[in-house]
Amino acid sequence: MHIVHVSSELAPIAKAGGLGDVVYGLSKCCIELGHKISIILPFYDVLDISALTNLQSTGSFGPYTAYSATLDTLPLTLINLPGDSFKRGSIYGGVDEIRRFLAFNKAVLAYFEHFNIQADVLHLHDWATGALLSFLPKGRFGTTTLSIHNLNHQGHATLEDYTSTGLTPPSGPSTKDNEADINILRYAIHLANHSVAVSPTYSLEIKSKLGSSGLFDTISENSSKISGILNGIDTDYWNPETDPLLTHPYTSDISASKLANRNTLFNELGLKPTTGPTICAITRLVPQKSPKLIAAAARFTLENSGTFILLGTTDDKELRSLFQPNPHLHCHFTFDEPLAHRTYAASDAIVIPSKFEPCGLTQMISLRYGTLPIARATGGLIDTVFDNPTPRANGFLFQEPTEAALKHALSKAFLTYHKERTSWNARIQQGRKVDFSWRTPTQEYLKIYRLT
Repeated sequence: MHIVHVSSELAPIAKAGGLGDVVYGLSKCCIELGHKISIILPFYDVLDISALTNLQSTGSFGPYTAYSATLDTLPLTLINLPGDSFKRGSIYGGVDEIRRFLAFNKAVLAYFEHFNIQADVLHLHDWATGALLSFLPKGRFGTTTLSIHNLNHQGHATLEDYTSTGLTPPSGPSTKDNEADINILRYAIHLANHSVAVSPTYSLEIKSKLGSSGLFDTISENSSKISGILNGIDTDYWNPETDPLLTHPYTSDISASKLANRNTLFNELGLKPTTGPTICAITRLVPQKSPKLIAAAARFTLENSGTFILLGTTDDKELRSLFQPNPHLHCHFTFDEPLAHRTYAASDAIVIPSKFEPCGLTQMISLRYGTLPIARATGGLIDTVFDNPTPRANGFLFQEPTEAALKHALSKAFLTYHKERTSWNARIQQGRKVDFSWRTPTQEYLKIYRLT
């Protein structure tokens, strides 16, 4: 089977969130199973070309130039657009974001036509590539699949956005959703043969009035062709036993391994030991992730003789001010991949108080490192973190996105850590037993590719 991914992200060379990890992990696993993969993305100026091999031009078509390259085992096509559309030091953002990605969609269509690209499956990701479905000639691909990584990101375009890019605005099914604009994701959901939300629970949440982000009519009309598949993670990369970024790769003695990594990390960060657990948060400090609840978790931890480590990317001074200096608190407000690995390995638990979480990867990674999630029961967190019944428990859950609910879960976690170490260690072992690799989700995607 030949599968073509068109994406705005690809980990690790162009990554803003979990979308890039999905494209990489799913593609890699499909290749291992004998399928042919092609990945198309913009030639950003922020692209990490040092990770690529065999980078070369494959020819110009109109005002565009295509480049081929290889990332590990993945064959890539990078499309260079004229001007500075994707030369601004970031993947997303800017007042012209809609027009930039519409221009990329137009370039991909031209690429398909010029090089006569055909395949069994065209797999698109979120609104940034979903506009392709409004213009794609029938029959070029056997089936089309749309991944919904975050329904809140929809691509609200205007008539002028399309005409300025040289595209004819789409026409299609009438709906009451977002009539004031041309909603790119709405059209994509209607036109795709199948849409996949990135966890089973999230696929149910977006079908509800509350969770549909203003697209309730669209989701309802297309409900039969929307399913949920839980993302995986790269379990070779996120493996504490072989992780080259750890000073002390894990042995069979998880407690001793954590202690060794913690002592090294505390020394590195200038933290003083405490009698309580080490709690971390590794996230972007955006509203979805509930930064004020993360700050509340830090306060609770410090008040209860614990240590709190925050890796929370943000430029917001007001958010930074929520975390006051303390010898048992370390805050790192820029992305640092090696430090993230060392923090997972050194921590006892991780706080994930998201308002909503389509899938989430941090809880899967933390479980691999024996770090128990303290998470809000939403989206993919429900599908991966279990509090009860006890034999299945691998973390701690709370229902409402409130400080009171979070503190109740933290209290339970601290009590278990101090007074019920057998239960704590059993949760660690249960979490480490779960297979979060891409093997199972890839088989589910292949079934959808074949059925649609």
